[in-house]
Amino acid sequence: RNIYGSFLNAGLASIFLGIGAFFILADHATLLNRSLWLGFLVLVVLVRLYVRHLFCKADPDSERSKYWLDIFFAGTIVASLSWGSASLLIFPRDHHLYQAFLIILLSGVTNASSVTLSADRRNFIVFSSVVLLPMVGRFVFIGGKVNIIIGAFIFLYYLVILSNSKSTSKQNIEIFQKKNEVERKRDELEQSESRYISFLNNLPFGICRRLLDESGEILMVNPGLVQMFGYRHPEEMIGKSVLDLYVNKEDFLNSNRLLAKEGRVNGVDLLMKKQDATHIWVSFSGKRQID
Repeated sequence: RNIYGSFLNAGLASIFLGIGAFFILADHATLLNRSLWLGFLVLVVLVRLYVRHLFCKADPDSERSKYWLDIFFAGTIVASLSWGSASLLIFPRDHHLYQAFLIILLSGVTNASSVTLSADRRNFIVFSSVVLLPMVGRFVFIGGKVNIIIGAFIFLYYLVILSNSKSTSKQNIEIFQKKNEVERKRDELEQSESRYISFLNNLPFGICRRLLDESGEILMVNPGLVQMFGYRHPEEMIGKSVLDLYVNKEDFLNSNRLLAKEGRVNGVDLLMKKQDATHIWVSFSGKRQID
């Protein structure tokens, strides 16, 4: 889920970089070659984004994770071919400045991919190999001392990032595990809160949470209390003063004093009034809670 989730931005960035390279290398690669390369790149990204959509829609469980990881790996192979083909289709053979641009582009794409691909390290090994090694071969094939040195430096860079991918993979796995743990605890908290709210809403008696001060502002009520006092919706009571429900203000003040002193009140009979001003007797129990 983390690997697929991080691909959206990477895919859009690939299209943006590909369009940039298409125009920058306009004078050093034929329109046909540039069009073939960019078309291949964009097609791969769009297909992978569609696969990501299918993954999110399916929301697979852990038993299906290997299947979707294998699909992602297959997509990585094709994506690496689209970037690796740049060394064949849009390589500026006789211009070192634009060669440097292509080297920086492919090296940057490879380095950036380590963030999303190193969690499943086989993805990064394949991607970096297919993207960078053709560039090494291209410089060696051209020949000449300078070109061979450039190819050697690219190969050295390839070995370094491949070595670093071990630690990056470990860090990403730890990050993903912590993220999954946070999401799991959040889901458990939401489920617990949902069960608690459902429990309160189905109690046959009234529950009220209010401020323990002179205002007595009502913060929360359950449907049982709403029905008991003749209101239609909880929103009609929330924000009002609980004092409005008391017939005698002294009962309200006594309840506050007992809660402040003892921390709880059990089974005190109070004369209270409904929304239509009719009186009802209520057995009141309460507990002080400090947030």
